[in-house]
Amino acid sequence: MGGDLPDFADALRTGIQARGLSLERIQDHLRRRGVSVSLATLSYWQSGRSQPERRESLTAVGGLEEILRLPTGTLSSLLLARRYRGRAGRPMQVPLHRVWPRPDPLRAALAKLDARWEDHLTRVSLHDMVHIGADRAERMIRTRQVLRAESDGPDRILVIIGLDPGSPGFPELRVPKPFSIGDTVSDMDAEFQVWEVLFGRTLARGDTIITQHIARHTLPGPPSMEWERRFRYPAREFLLEVKFHPAALPARIEQFSVIEGPERTRPLTLDPAHTVHHVGLAVPAGRCGIRWKWETPLV
Repeated sequence: MGGDLPDFADALRTGIQARGLSLERIQDHLRRRGVSVSLATLSYWQSGRSQPERRESLTAVGGLEEILRLPTGTLSSLLLARRYRGRAGRPMQVPLHRVWPRPDPLRAALAKLDARWEDHLTRVSLHDMVHIGADRAERMIRTRQVLRAESDGPDRILVIIGLDPGSPGFPELRVPKPFSIGDTVSDMDAEFQVWEVLFGRTLARGDTIITQHIARHTLPGPPSMEWERRFRYPAREFLLEVKFHPAALPARIEQFSVIEGPERTRPLTLDPAHTVHHVGLAVPAGRCGIRWKWETPLV
């Protein structure tokens, strides 16, 4: 990823100023949470002289987000996004087992496709819009990406879609011109399908491109309980929207993320358009999504 991501020290310093808390007060709040951090360390973190690296320090970062009333992952994602950079600033893939429940079948599928450009593309922006139908099943996902080439040559990107357990088949994938669909690999047992989306041109280093695709389910499926984006590579910005049919509204909704360590969640509330959303900035490789619960049977 490029060098203009938000800085951890800047974000921490801005959060402290917005809350109007002294370092002594912050230290006291952390101590009440069972986390011990010296005043010198807090000072170094906000000045940029050092950053949290040890396990106990990373625990303190989660406490800081709560104390400063920052969205979950605001500070920790800035640390982790930099950890997943490769040489020449290119995004670096995390091991598949970190983000995929059955990595071996997917690894075999990727080996059959042209995946050589995956780590030459920075995910600048990613927007998923998920539509849940009146039957509570996933009906359509519209995805828009902004990509930047970190070297000469990229002409495609891979799209991986996993299925909910019990789904009768894979969705239809559609792309607008000049994009087209190249080779595909499906594995119904492992519940995923991979498509090559061809750009229609070759990118030079520094070029950006906006890709779009729609995955539409044409067969009736099981009630959906969540939608999850599995990030093999970091993304600078991620927007996830889930829109529910007015005849099928969930009783409870929460956003969840798994980056390193235990899952973190927060409740969400439907807006008047029956939609919920989550925004992530400097999102590291990991898992992030929205889940919901149906309390009454479908009639």
